[in-house]
Amino acid sequence: MPAPPVPAAFNLPPATAARLAQAFTEAVAAPDAGLVLDLAGLPPVPAGLVRWLLTHAAPQCDATLTRVALWHATVTDVLALDGVALTLTPAFANCTFTAIDLTDATVPGFEVIGGSLGMVRADRLDASGSVLLRGARADATYHHALPADAQSDVVIAGGLLLCGAKIRGNLDLRGAKLGRVARLGDVAMEADGLRVEGNVLLSDGFGAWGEVRLNGSTIERDLDLSAAQLVNLRGRTLAAAGTTVKGNLFLCRNGAGIACTSQGLLRLEGATIAGTLDASGGVFSACAFARPGWSRTAAPGADNVLEMRAIDANGINVGADVRLDDGFVAHGSVWFLLARIGGEFSLSGGRFDFPGEEALLADAATIAGATFLVGCQTNGLLRFVQARLLQGCVCRGLALSARGVWRGWSILGAPVESELGRNLCGLAAGSAELGGSFIWRDVVRDPTPEPGGAAEPRRFWLAAPGASVVELDDDRPSWELLDRIDVRDARYQRITTLGTDTAWRTLRLDREYAPWNEGVPDHVLSRRRWRLEADVLRRTRRGEQNAAAAGTLGAQVRRFAPGPYLQLARVLQDAGYVGAAEEVLLRLERNRTRYGGATPRRIVTRWALDLALRYGQRPFRPLWFLLVWTLVSGVLLKWVHDTGGIVPVGKDGVHFDWLFYALDTLVPVFDFGQKKSFAVDPLASWGGALLLFNALCGYTALAFLAAGLGGLVRTGRDGG
Repeated sequence: MPAPPVPAAFNLPPATAARLAQAFTEAVAAPDAGLVLDLAGLPPVPAGLVRWLLTHAAPQCDATLTRVALWHATVTDVLALDGVALTLTPAFANCTFTAIDLTDATVPGFEVIGGSLGMVRADRLDASGSVLLRGARADATYHHALPADAQSDVVIAGGLLLCGAKIRGNLDLRGAKLGRVARLGDVAMEADGLRVEGNVLLSDGFGAWGEVRLNGSTIERDLDLSAAQLVNLRGRTLAAAGTTVKGNLFLCRNGAGIACTSQGLLRLEGATIAGTLDASGGVFSACAFARPGWSRTAAPGADNVLEMRAIDANGINVGADVRLDDGFVAHGSVWFLLARIGGEFSLSGGRFDFPGEEALLADAATIAGATFLVGCQTNGLLRFVQARLLQGCVCRGLALSARGVWRGWSILGAPVESELGRNLCGLAAGSAELGGSFIWRDVVRDPTPEPGGAAEPRRFWLAAPGASVVELDDDRPSWELLDRIDVRDARYQRITTLGTDTAWRTLRLDREYAPWNEGVPDHVLSRRRWRLEADVLRRTRRGEQNAAAAGTLGAQVRRFAPGPYLQLARVLQDAGYVGAAEEVLLRLERNRTRYGGATPRRIVTRWALDLALRYGQRPFRPLWFLLVWTLVSGVLLKWVHDTGGIVPVGKDGVHFDWLFYALDTLVPVFDFGQKKSFAVDPLASWGGALLLFNALCGYTALAFLAAGLGGLVRTGRDGG
């Protein structure tokens, strides 16, 4: 069929008309190749001509024609294809358009490769094939001819609209540059409610200056942003709240090692990813870190708190792994509150940069696989409060840093400030549940502060009050480098590295819960110990146990917690280290005496229990005391008898036996007849005082013996 005549209204130059006629002739001769119209070097053509070509001329030329390619064209005005049902695929290469309108259009496919466009409007587009708005790529699946000078990127300066669109193939924007760089904060791509049955490829040179909005979209295969460049210094870079991706989400490096970068908030809140969320090697900077001169404001209606977030993935549901590792960098906070992760959560080799603030928040997250922080670096706090880490957590080689200037942007006035303080770095996992091992080994610390940083030094924390873990695998240096720990009410079943050297564990607990013990030996003959005991008693008599100021006994009373000592003792007992467990419990009771807020009388009573029974650990100690004192007092009583201080009374002929006389005077339940037959004369002498002392000692020792044997005094009998 000959080419249909070109309407005179288009007023085409002869060279353009000739080129068009030649394209029709070649298309009729080889319809499988489609109609290819190369307008290189020719004047601009009106958008109406392109519309006529797609809707009338090409379909009438040959019924088997499925494709119309336009190369090197400059198209004036808006190419209005809104509401049009095309029977063939438009393909533009190295073309320049003012704008393209595909609103409510139906197409087999649509291609723009290279060139530039002002804007593409394609809301509710229905494409039975793929939509390509990309640069030229080496793609084995793409079999159509392209001009030799096909450009590697396409510029869509006015942005892209795809709300409610349905694409049964791929949406391919590799190499596309969206948005106006001069108007930060615009929406570069608005595609809420988009449905794509193939892949969405926003990768390999894709760039957006403004928000890429995919809220509520459904993608049947992968969403790929590897090596993408996303910039929105006043808001979100990617908004995919509630989006469903039935494949993987890639926010990582591409095969050439080029990283995905985001400057602004990347939002994945409530999204569902059936496969893996891979952000390995990606670099994500919150607005607060990316925009020069950013400052914190908290005025009602103008709070810019969200601009401190680099990634917001609260409530995300990931079927497989989440990888924030292998060179991943986040400047600002990363949020995974209430996330559900079906595989591993890997932060290994990642870097979290939010100096002294909450750098990662994964509170109440459920992670079915293991959580890895191997070689992870942070200068802020990593939070897993109330999280469920079902296969445990590996913190081998975790690097804690004092670098970076703390500005107090988010932590001031927040609950973490009242709980832990300010300018923090470390791990917070209060009430977390770990189903496997918690490996805390080879942790390192860089204490060098940033020049010009806060006057208050950064404190290195591990806070896990109420946490539970099956197995603890640790080493001493990794605990010693921490400034503070909080393991109140924490529970663990065993320690894999447990050995005979357990004293350092008790000392580490003392450093946290009884810091006044530092450098004070615990044996009974230590002068420093008794100076400490006397100081506590003196402060207690002054009522200082009720004070609140730092450095007072009251502050120490509030800091002391018996639970960590009891938990350690139970684990030692279960492991067969009975002696070590008893030493821990003894330390607990001595600390309870000092820092339990007891009255002066109670303190003195507990000293007696320590000396007499070691708080119930040595119930027979009073018996040994009786035996020793029997010998000592017997010798003294014999000397009194020999010097005439003890005289016989009653029956004659009873022989004086100093050992049985001592037993008679010490143990009231014994009666060997010695006490009845001999008396001290005079009674007011020092021999009489010895008898009185023996009687008091005997009653006291027996009372302690009964208490010890009856279990009335038992070390660590409660966890209060």
